[in-house]
Amino acid sequence: MKTRATADSQRRAHSASGHDLTPLPQAERERLAGRLTGEERRILLDQGTERPFCGSLLHNEEEGVYACRLCGLPLFSSDAKYESHTGWPSFFQPFDP
Repeated sequence: MKTRATADSQRRAHSASGHDLTPLPQAERERLAGRLTGEERRILLDQGTERPFCGSLLHNEEEGVYACRLCGLPLFSSDAKYESHTGWPSFFQPFDP
């Protein structure tokens, strides 16, 4: 017989590096969304986009990890960033391929 904890852990999805990819419950998503600016909310939750050639990360050359502003999951490594001349930061692979 499986315990509830065992059943819950088997339903959770994890990335190759061990990050929990289980979708956030709606209440937690709403709580986290309360920390976003209006522009961040429009982009992250309402399928918006930044105007090209104006984002603060376009010319960023700092080494590190680009993470989701809502939940903090790593999205891209600076090692995978390249200049695509599209007006948006571009990456050739996700953090956890």
